[in-house]
Amino acid sequence: MSVDNCKRCGRLFQRALHPMCPVCLEFIQKQKMAMFDFVQENPGVSIEEISQRFDISTKEIESMLFSGAFGTANQLIKTQCAKCKCEMTALNRVGYFCYSCNTRVEKEAGVRKPAEDDHIIGISTSPAASANLPPPASHSRRESKGSSFGFKRISN
Repeated sequence: MSVDNCKRCGRLFQRALHPMCPVCLEFIQKQKMAMFDFVQENPGVSIEEISQRFDISTKEIESMLFSGAFGTANQLIKTQCAKCKCEMTALNRVGYFCYSCNTRVEKEAGVRKPAEDDHIIGISTSPAASANLPPPASHSRRESKGSSFGFKRISN
């Protein structure tokens, strides 16, 4: 372990994992819990209201929000779209953008958004990937009688 200055208060402390002293870590943890309770009691609260209430910069709150520090309360906090400045919650945003701005940005960049099921079944839509697929099975297989579990046996 090394000795370092606390990122928040400047005190000297024995650094283990965090860049802050134990006193500041405890203070921040209590503050996060208080913010979580505040958000639970006031659904739809904005980042600016949280900032005023707890005297924390909006950038710090946004950082905590996008890192998931508020857990399930993330979806209750209103933020602004980085592009069009509309109000949005975690339920109708993609990163820092609302869905409509995110779609526009993807179209402008020429990025194809994969279909919903692509990640589940491992579909690749690139032409190179489909060129490596085996040819479809021929229909010359014969079905044999007698199978277990009600399935038909197929032999070549």
